[in-house]
Amino acid sequence: MQSPTGEIHNSSKLSFVENMWEGFDVLKDRSDAGLKSGKDVLDFFKRLTSIEEEYVKMIGSLVNRSQHMQSSSSLGKGWKAIVDILDHISSIHKGLANNITNNICHPMFVLLKEMEGHRKTIVADGTKSKSDLRDSLDSVKKTKARYEKTAKDLEQAKVELASTKLSDVTDPSRSKTLRAEKKVNTMETEVNTSENAYQLQIRQTNEYLHVHQGVKWPSLLSEFEKLEDMRISTVRSNVINFLRLMAEVPAAIEAEVKTALIVAESIDVDFDIHSFISDNSTPKPLICDFVFDAYQDNSEKQAAANTINNNNRPIAYTMWDSLKANFTITTTKEEPKSLVFGISLQDIMEKQRQTRPDLLVPEIIDCLCSDIINMNGLNTEGIFRVNPSTLELQALKKQMDKGEMKVMTDDVHALA
Repeated sequence: MQSPTGEIHNSSKLSFVENMWEGFDVLKDRSDAGLKSGKDVLDFFKRLTSIEEEYVKMIGSLVNRSQHMQSSSSLGKGWKAIVDILDHISSIHKGLANNITNNICHPMFVLLKEMEGHRKTIVADGTKSKSDLRDSLDSVKKTKARYEKTAKDLEQAKVELASTKLSDVTDPSRSKTLRAEKKVNTMETEVNTSENAYQLQIRQTNEYLHVHQGVKWPSLLSEFEKLEDMRISTVRSNVINFLRLMAEVPAAIEAEVKTALIVAESIDVDFDIHSFISDNSTPKPLICDFVFDAYQDNSEKQAAANTINNNNRPIAYTMWDSLKANFTITTTKEEPKSLVFGISLQDIMEKQRQTRPDLLVPEIIDCLCSDIINMNGLNTEGIFRVNPSTLELQALKKQMDKGEMKVMTDDVHALA
């Protein structure tokens, strides 16, 4: 049998019952170390959850501090795309933290507590079973020793009785012989009692051995094996669950990154500068050369004051009024090259009233909607979700900015 790591194993399956009959103490230590290892795994996921939650808070704080960097310009929209990605990443990691807590930490905590209680029961039962077996074997040894001692004492009493009978032939009362016979009778009774106790203990011990080795001990070893199987399976399943959750993170953010990349690539420097100038334009002033103003003494100043016209204005001012009357000085605001993008809705509708006073929405909107419907856009999957080609989108914008309402394209997503 070959493991996932490539190691070769014997094809016969090993088991605790068949191959670890005397391994109770080893299994007890193994299960204790295994539960501690499981708690370490649980602690790892708890710490990881705390890190994810702290990361979410830091991202949220960064996003909040970056709100002022967003604007209606293409650069501001590009920056907004980054902020949106960070916000999306924050949501992903928040969901990851919740999934780790709800799908890994909580179930694993409950299961480890259950396994810990089950292990205590197995260890207690195994310890008692070993103790009972040891006591039963000790009882066999003790009853056997007592039986052998009484049998030996009986044998010695019989020898003494035979000797007494030979030496007591001259004693008519046979007192010594009677005492020896009584001792033999007593010893025979003790031998019978100890023999019965010994045989009874053998039967009881044999019965216990059959129950212990045939049922109780195999069941206990099987429970140990189930506990170890459950522990390893729990860690394995949670590691797999975690890796699957992590595998979803890049996929979840990939679409957001692609969208943000398109927005970033569409940043138009000329458009942003033009829009800024359009919103904040001021007229260019005429350049008036300075003229040397010679110093005048008091008498000269008095003479200049006498040159005031009927409106009490100096002659120089009167000449300027005459110039303004004969020449019209105008300042013109350059019309934007774009007819659609970067223009306020009010300006678009004001120009449109000259040609389409009956249309209540911008003409380009009406044309685009008609084209989308004609191209079966209402039945197209992801009509407003799937991103078109950036080049195609820029080409369409240029067409519409030139006033071409009927744009030429077969990409319904670009129209949308």
